[in-house]
Amino acid sequence: MRRFPRSALCSTAYHVFLFLFTLAGGQLVSELLDNALAGTAVTGTAVHLAILLAVCVPLTYCFRRALGSLLRRDRQRWREYLYERILQREIAVDSTGELDVRLSNDADAASDFCLESLPTAIQNAGILLGSGILLCLTHLPLGLLLSAMALLQLIPSVVYTKWVKEIFEATSDAETHYDGFLIQGADGIAALKSFRQENWFLQKLDEITVGMVRAGIQGEQASTVEEIVSQFIGDLLRYGSYVVIGLFVLYGNLALQDTPVLLVLSGYLFGAVPPILEGLEKHAEYKAALEHLAVVSRSQPDAPIDQVAALSHVQYRYGDKTILQDVSLTIHPGEKVLLRGENGSGKSTLLKVLLSILEPYQGSVFMDPSRTAYALQEEPDLPETGLELQEDLLAAGGIHAETFSSLLAAFQLTQDTLVQPLSNWSMGQWKKFCLAAAFAKDANLLILDEPANHLDQAGMDALQNLLQTYPGAVLCVSHTAQSLTRWDKICTVEGGMLR
Repeated sequence: MRRFPRSALCSTAYHVFLFLFTLAGGQLVSELLDNALAGTAVTGTAVHLAILLAVCVPLTYCFRRALGSLLRRDRQRWREYLYERILQREIAVDSTGELDVRLSNDADAASDFCLESLPTAIQNAGILLGSGILLCLTHLPLGLLLSAMALLQLIPSVVYTKWVKEIFEATSDAETHYDGFLIQGADGIAALKSFRQENWFLQKLDEITVGMVRAGIQGEQASTVEEIVSQFIGDLLRYGSYVVIGLFVLYGNLALQDTPVLLVLSGYLFGAVPPILEGLEKHAEYKAALEHLAVVSRSQPDAPIDQVAALSHVQYRYGDKTILQDVSLTIHPGEKVLLRGENGSGKSTLLKVLLSILEPYQGSVFMDPSRTAYALQEEPDLPETGLELQEDLLAAGGIHAETFSSLLAAFQLTQDTLVQPLSNWSMGQWKKFCLAAAFAKDANLLILDEPANHLDQAGMDALQNLLQTYPGAVLCVSHTAQSLTRWDKICTVEGGMLR
């Protein structure tokens, strides 16, 4: 609710307006029926009802359109807020599939509850309370009996709500696994083909798909059973209320002329319960979604003055596969550390854990992100030009403008290249730009992932000169950079362990 103060208030106001409109309309309809049964004039009541409809129906339409626009804007702001928290690594997201689920299923579950289900439940709680009070004022014993009958509809939902959270989490986990596996397979299609593992991938994807479908079916079955049971109980009690009212007319001293208003009020009473039930169920999904979207405070252990970064007994897993096992590493000011290892040994994962892009399963990590620069292996898929990205980076602060420009020139990135969209750049041009930005940042630790990849000879010469003169600490993952500078420490990642 704190993320939607204005829209939640307006949505609640809209549903309160609907409640008052419904209550006033119901009162006029009951008076109209009462006058018709009593044989008195109905003209005045009919005119009042017509005026109410003429005023409130257009107001409802305008109110709903304005509210819809406000809700759409707030939902988008909510997703932007979540995405910003994810980019700041305050919300744990370990895969692209998980990112998609967090920004769709979880974001929608939270916003739908705050902006739709909760205000609707408040409106119908008011209708339930108001109808119950009016019934009791009209005929106390009958009002109490009908109110108790209406509340019996809550029983199936109270039982079902215990499973709603489990069903939501199971479905969310299944979709996360499916999306992540599918996206990773698409990204690594070349590797799959080179190792002739396409059939393995398709077989594994089929197994994951079956699991996701099974989770969805279980959720639908549970929802269907709950809906059928609730509908049966609701219809039984609603139609049973007509019998109860008839019995009170025959044996309970209930005046016949009071039956129209009682029938209308009992209809409101029983109709108000299902939206409240839905609100209870949506609240369970809302709580599960908030657990997934919880902002994590990443407290780091205090590091000694003579360390700029440290990993202590770090373990990282992906599913049931251990990628890093009991990894410890310290980097001192000005120290140059080279990480080597075969493809798939966990080198890039180690860098991402150090940068808090990935959360370690076990162990502790120290690194000051405000004093760290890095250039990882990324592809130029941004829609802007190099010049626009340069301006954005300078505007964000922390990068020396003159140094950045001189380094771009050293890497032979001309103005003609910078004005082109990044999607038109070669991998070598993108690598040069990232290296220039990293070396230009005011930092005491520089993290590089395969910095020599895709560089021409001019780029290699510039990189070698920068590495040899860089005053801060360097942590570099590379197969080919050993000759570029004098390394103070050379470590090998093998089998997920640091040697």
